[in-house]
Amino acid sequence: MADGDATRVRTQTPPAPARVAAAAADGKFPAEKKARGAASSLVDAATTMALKTTRKLLHFHELEEWRQDNEWIVTGYRVSDGSYASCFQSLLYIHNETGNIYSHLLGGVIFVAITFYTYAYILGEAFMDRVRFSPLFYSHPPPMPGLL
Repeated sequence: MADGDATRVRTQTPPAPARVAAAAADGKFPAEKKARGAASSLVDAATTMALKTTRKLLHFHELEEWRQDNEWIVTGYRVSDGSYASCFQSLLYIHNETGNIYSHLLGGVIFVAITFYTYAYILGEAFMDRVRFSPLFYSHPPPMPGLL
């Protein structure tokens, strides 16, 4: 091959990135096309999941009539769908009832703790033995009548 032939071949062949881009545009790399499709579907799935987990809070004018009792609280109302799951999930985000819920929850836990402490102080060790062993006593069914 002469020196001029090598120069001609080099000038006719485009650089490597341009060849790859042209081949991809022609659809000669189905794996790359499949990977791009998978990546876009993954992004679509993540976007859909993010939209589903976003908590929608309502304005006062969007509420049902029976929930419109204080026109001065304008935003932050939870959606009322009647499911226990959404009720417990509402503990994990902030809305206009968050302070009320956690103050009552904390008060209830403190009340139960003080109750156990008071009974333990008044009744002493006998009460604490009952508390410790009550799961054992109440986990077995009572004996059948007539056996004792």
